[in-house]
Amino acid sequence: MDISVIHVIVGSLALMYGMSSLKKIRLYFRDGKIVKGVVKDVKFNGKAYFPVVEYYDEDNPVKNVIIELDEGSNLFNYEIGTTVELVSYKDKNKDKTKLFIKSWIINYGFNLIWITAGIIFILYGFIKW
Repeated sequence: MDISVIHVIVGSLALMYGMSSLKKIRLYFRDGKIVKGVVKDVKFNGKAYFPVVEYYDEDNPVKNVIIELDEGSNLFNYEIGTTVELVSYKDKNKDKTKLFIKSWIINYGFNLIWITAGIIFILYGFIKW
């Protein structure tokens, strides 16, 4: 049996990346809070659409906060006026709030793809059909 070291290394890196990202997302959901927001606008940068969301921030009760999210998509997924659930996570070490749309595919799907690809590469490296 011939072991492909490159496949094992690449698979291990993909597996570690997927696991660390999944751990970070779980931390956001555990320590963050769910807030509702309304899509006010959708920006297009030539490659992807980015929703601009207005939501009520309990830490700053004077006004609603309007933010352009970092998550983009090549599809126009969010109609203006649509209500979306957001996860708001305030980092204790930094004075910064991470905000993202609560969506299974965005939050967990890509991490599970990395984990699955890592396992397949590792298995291929050891089995090498």
